[in-house]
Amino acid sequence: MYKLFNRVFKWDIDAYICFRKKPYSIVNFELPTKLLNDGWVVRQVDFSCQNDKSKLANLFLEAYTDFQTMEKVNLEIESAIRRKDLCFVLANSVRFAGMAWLGFENNEMLKTVGNFVEEKENVIVEYRVYVSPELRGFGIQRVINNQLQLVAKKLAVKWVYGFVGVKNTPSVNNFMKTYKYYKLVYHVTLEIPFVKMHCFPKLALENWTKINR
Repeated sequence: MYKLFNRVFKWDIDAYICFRKKPYSIVNFELPTKLLNDGWVVRQVDFSCQNDKSKLANLFLEAYTDFQTMEKVNLEIESAIRRKDLCFVLANSVRFAGMAWLGFENNEMLKTVGNFVEEKENVIVEYRVYVSPELRGFGIQRVINNQLQLVAKKLAVKWVYGFVGVKNTPSVNNFMKTYKYYKLVYHVTLEIPFVKMHCFPKLALENWTKINR
């Protein structure tokens, strides 16, 4: 009976911090001189360029082991392109070593971990943030985030959101330096055949906290 119950009813719980800011709240960061001298730049991925897509796919395999195969990675990238998502990367002439994506109202993040968000229109989300281990500690994530914010400002969206697991201390620290408000969120996923629900216990007890810098 227990095994049957587990097959029919599945659940999961996680805790993360939801960040948000208005796109005009831009904090300017630049790559350190050492990285610039080594040929690194932050730029937007050109999805019409096969070389860019190949480099991005290799970075995906490095960052997310759950994809496992290049076929799965390419399907994910093509799906993001169809959604018209944008991607900014840390790049040199050889490879990509960092990335962050910008998703819009149809992004899966806003339908799952961000399902509690009151504003469903005219918002965007920063997701899939990653920097290769050997280049961490240079503030790269903040520089990439700055480029995303410039796009958000140009699009005149109302809010930019980001979601970070509570145990991901480096990313939490970086988001604290680039966003304006945060809220602790407990997220419970309940799944039965044909139905998947997202619940947010204690959410009413949490308020948006302003980040003072």
